Amino acid sequence: MTDDTSATSRVLDAAVAAVQAPDDTDPQTVARIQQVAGRVLVADGLSALRASFTEQSVRALLLGPVVGLVIGLALGLFSFVQFSGRPDTDSVTTGTVREVHLDHTGRRNASRVCEIVADFTLDGRTFTATSARKVDGNCDATVGSPIEVRFSAVDPTVNDVGAINRLMGVLRGFLATVALAGTLMVLGRRWTVLRAGMRLDARGTRWLAEHPDALAANEALVARVRDWLVAQVRGIRAGTGAVHADHGPK
Repeated sequence: MTDDTSATSRVLDAAVAAVQAPDDTDPQTVARIQQVAGRVLVADGLSALRASFTEQSVRALLLGPVVGLVIGLALGLFSFVQFSGRPDTDSVTTGTVREVHLDHTGRRNASRVCEIVADFTLDGRTFTATSARKVDGNCDATVGSPIEVRFSAVDPTVNDVGAINRLMGVLRGFLATVALAGTLMVLGRRWTVLRAGMRLDARGTRWLAEHPDALAANEALVARVRDWLVAQVRGIRAGTGAVHADHGPK
């Protein structure tokens, strides 16, 4: 951890050296240098800084963790809604299917979904249960066939029809955990560098957006800064780089 912290500090020092443009540098070039230096840091923060680094690759690098985060949250939310939306039942019995209601989702090539109505008897009393979820698996049921009914022992009118696919719920929860953990590992490993890079990129991008009529930046200088910083950061991560603030890329 100490070595990684030291490397992070030196990477940030390299970025500071990179953006210290000479006093006569035009502001649009300064903004572009901030932008490109920030993107180099973002790539390093995502542990993906390669010799073939391009500014355009940064968005693709950020997309992976973001997609992983969204998928993880979506799977977790879906599993939660799937189980929390069902009645609170604690007992199981066997009922008899009385009705099968076929429906369609309305989407093209959509599979069937069905709602089941079943009767079940407890202590001589007959109750009616309706499936809380319309799912394709219910469509296999036929009128008069036995089916699992879950109910509350305190109030049998609180009930549900059809077996719960707990395996799929557990699988979704597991996949959600993996997706979230993977995303947090990627983002957290070098979060300090990633955050500094995003701020630096945003600063340069904001200036350029606020000055759309500014002259073109000195892209040759910007490219030299980029190549210098990439080489510095890769050297630092490899344990061979050294940064001298007075010996920058200009």
